[in-house]
Amino acid sequence: MKALTFETGETVTLLYQLREDGAAKDITGMGFIFAAKERHTDAAYMVAPVAGAIDDAASGRFSFEVTMPSSPFAGVYGVVMEAGGKRTVLTSPGGDGIRVLESLVD
Repeated sequence: MKALTFETGETVTLLYQLREDGAAKDITGMGFIFAAKERHTDAAYMVAPVAGAIDDAASGRFSFEVTMPSSPFAGVYGVVMEAGGKRTVLTSPGGDGIRVLESLVD
């Protein structure tokens, strides 16, 4: 997944599509979670875990509606897929980069 940059307090919809061997993967019955921390080893979340919504299961499309914190930070985010008691991390080991910058407009 790619690095993300947002402004403080911004509410965003993050759209994803899961593909396997180049084809859309059916995600019926799966769950998805998004969260962010300053460091992957931190106990405290900067963006508390958010459950994803399945937008089109047959096409592998899911999304998260996330409100960024009111304080700027730089850290890592993770996306996890859960199915049948198993978890699959969809981001890089230790997470992918996220930055939340001070808003330019007050």
